[in-house]
Amino acid sequence: MGKSFSMTEEGVRLILELWQKNEVNFEGKYYRFKRAILEPKPIQNPHPSLWFGAFGNRMLKITSKYGDGWIPGQIESDIYARLKNKIKTQKSNFCYPYELFIPYKTQKDYIDIIERFKEKGCEHFTIKWLYEPQEMVKRIKWFKENVISVFSK
Repeated sequence: MGKSFSMTEEGVRLILELWQKNEVNFEGKYYRFKRAILEPKPIQNPHPSLWFGAFGNRMLKITSKYGDGWIPGQIESDIYARLKNKIKTQKSNFCYPYELFIPYKTQKDYIDIIERFKEKGCEHFTIKWLYEPQEMVKRIKWFKENVISVFSK
């Protein structure tokens, strides 16, 4: 197992314990704590949702084991479907959104990509745009009027 993978999994276990216990004694390969305390505790019960943006087999296992959601981005719908099927989780509320990263130019572009992912079982989408604030407001309004409106009918 790779070091960074092992450190990530151990770190996730440590964070979960710190969120859920008043005091933690942790003896791992990479992290060791005696009587560690994390305050304030999260208000979410039992802890905040953990979302992963992973593609590798080992990270998909962590996603399945500890995650509440998976956020892939910049992949084709067939790859999305294949990777989604690799995440075997028993959590009924596990979420598999697709991140629309590339700023498409037309309404048709957005509708086409959303339709392709919907066909593969995607129910939620996020958008990661990087624009100046005034431009962002314009883009969001355009997206609401031209794309979201198509799917909310």
